[in-house]
Amino acid sequence: MSDFNDVTADVIPKDPEKINKILKVSAIIAVLAILQVVLAFLLPRGGFSYTMIVFLMVAKAYYITAELMHLKNEVKVLIGSILIPILFIVFFLFVLYMEGNSIVAKLY
Repeated sequence: MSDFNDVTADVIPKDPEKINKILKVSAIIAVLAILQVVLAFLLPRGGFSYTMIVFLMVAKAYYITAELMHLKNEVKVLIGSILIPILFIVFFLFVLYMEGNSIVAKLY
């Protein structure tokens, strides 16, 4: 019987171009995520900080859908059908936040 520890899997052929692309995509997403967290903790709370955080979230979502889901070279309608609902959800959350603040302000 074969032991599972003796089994190795090699990617054949090893394509350095694909490996470099994966590392580049991972690095860009990591930089955007780190920048988002740093801005969330360093900027004072307010409209600008929330806008920057949402902008970085949308940029990460676009990059993930474009590169990792391989939609960068697809039909624009397909990309729109994925990204437009995401933008509506972000807008919906923004409206809920603003309306919630106005209701709380009227109560107190």
